[in-house]
Amino acid sequence: MGVGDPLEAPYRLGGAIPAGPWRLVGDGIIVDACDVQFDVLWRTGAGDTTVASFSHHFDVPASPGQFDAVAFDGSADGIAAAATAGDHLVLRFSITSMHPAGTRPYIPNGDGGDALGRIPSLITPAP
Repeated sequence: MGVGDPLEAPYRLGGAIPAGPWRLVGDGIIVDACDVQFDVLWRTGAGDTTVASFSHHFDVPASPGQFDAVAFDGSADGIAAAATAGDHLVLRFSITSMHPAGTRPYIPNGDGGDALGRIPSLITPAP
């Protein structure tokens, strides 16, 4: 995942998305210091609409090479979206700082507690 090479996690929606506060867990394995953009997108056949965005600078942990997750919690206000059943909510992870081609300075923590962190997730606004 380099600049302009995002990773996405889609979720099929059952209906509208309310406006309000979003909470993000963005824990990741940090191979090199980097800036990461996390976007919550409403995806329809017509394209994507940004619902909420988060950004964070990650530094390399004090014990490099351990592959323990580095924690990140974010909060952001999001817009309402008139989503219908079958639309998607997408969490997009993008590196916004420059790194050598082919490197992945941020890897979403898919190992949860085994990497001493949490699996990335979203908490949506209450309806």
